[in-house]
Amino acid sequence: ELSHHDRATAYVAATRYKLDDYKPYLYKTEDYGATWRTISHNFPDGEITRVIREDPIRERLLYVGTETGVLISFDDGVNWGRLQSNLPVVPVYDMVVKNNELVVATHGRSFWILDDLTPLRQLNEEVTHGSVHLFEPPATYRRYLQWSARGFRSDAGKNYMAGLGAAATFYDDKSSQGGRTRRFIDAGEGPPAGVVIHYLLKDSPTDEVALTILDNRGEEISTFVCAKEECDDTTDDKDSKNTGPTRHITADQGLNRFVWDMRYPDAKEVAENASDKPESPLDKERNGPLAPPGMYQVQLKVGDQTSTQSFEILQDPRVSATRDDFEAQFELWCDIRDKISETHEGINRLRRIKRQVEEWKRRIGEVENNRRAEISKAADALLEKLKAIETELIQTEPEAESGRLRMPVRLNAKLADLTSVVSCVDAAPPEQAYDVFEHLSNLVDEQLEKLQSLIEGDIAAFNALVNDANLPAVGV
Repeated sequence: ELSHHDRATAYVAATRYKLDDYKPYLYKTEDYGATWRTISHNFPDGEITRVIREDPIRERLLYVGTETGVLISFDDGVNWGRLQSNLPVVPVYDMVVKNNELVVATHGRSFWILDDLTPLRQLNEEVTHGSVHLFEPPATYRRYLQWSARGFRSDAGKNYMAGLGAAATFYDDKSSQGGRTRRFIDAGEGPPAGVVIHYLLKDSPTDEVALTILDNRGEEISTFVCAKEECDDTTDDKDSKNTGPTRHITADQGLNRFVWDMRYPDAKEVAENASDKPESPLDKERNGPLAPPGMYQVQLKVGDQTSTQSFEILQDPRVSATRDDFEAQFELWCDIRDKISETHEGINRLRRIKRQVEEWKRRIGEVENNRRAEISKAADALLEKLKAIETELIQTEPEAESGRLRMPVRLNAKLADLTSVVSCVDAAPPEQAYDVFEHLSNLVDEQLEKLQSLIEGDIAAFNALVNDANLPAVGV
């Protein structure tokens, strides 16, 4: 292995196991091979040293493949430790450091890739002796992977997906941090789709731990929280701006990892569900805008300690879009997301009103009151008007696989579908996307204005009727 940092330096790994000698043999030269010295004094006995590699970024950082796995040295071979992680006990015949990854070739078994060498390259005594450390995230390429679960996903069983001429079998699942993940059965898995953030906690903190993503102006994008007593799969990030599937960070003693999917917060959801059918978090489509290429920041807060690091999202080198193209895409994507939020807020408001009107109608039918017929009639008229607005904004029929083709697509779904047009390619949106967005926005505004008119007119009149009926405040 020729050194990446000194032209006169090279490393050699050798074996003598065919001569019944299982000692490790590692050597280094610093004078173009004129002299050599051993660097395997503290190497574990009985390990056959098959390959040695030097890290191209950090000097004196060495990786060695043996008959049973991988070992690492941070001090040019003075001390060695195992770099096993989830690597099984396998012979490692070759290794290569590619960008920010360590690729390991195991003999006849498979390739194993350590996705992010950032913590190893930045690890030093100051880091290990400190109580909290946030590692600088590596530059990450912007990739948009559309997770479309509907149509082929099974909650309880396997799923199948054809790609590159081959079929892969996987389970859709929820990660330990609340994000969506796929567990492949008969195919390899790629690196995490997002910015990999590592942070080190010397002890398990008793204070709240928060990880905040900010843009280059320092404005908050999303905050992910892990209160120690709530850090489990059911954590509810009530203070988080992430309105998509609930995600949280870990706060374990030692090294922690979080993968930010490069998305801004999703649109607000329809909280007032008209159906009793529970919705799985895996059924929800992400609609938050994908962050455009550029500089960002990550901030880690543990109690009163705050650490901040900058990182870059890189443009895919195969994409010819300009910075203005990405900005135009991002702005329209945000506008669509915000209009979906406004639509859903209106639906939630409408359904809260509808639920209360139905309850008042039921209660007036249970008591003797001379205003019963009048209030019941007013309630029916009001519910009809609310239903007319609701059915324009959202599909209200029970959703079933067999009925999707016959049920009309409503305004909130049309806006959501427009997102796929804007986001399907790294380019400025076409003019038609702006026209369709303006058209749908006008239709939504029309229905929301009708709702506001109902609130100011019919609902105010209905409230007056209920007050005049002198119904008890609490129905018994």
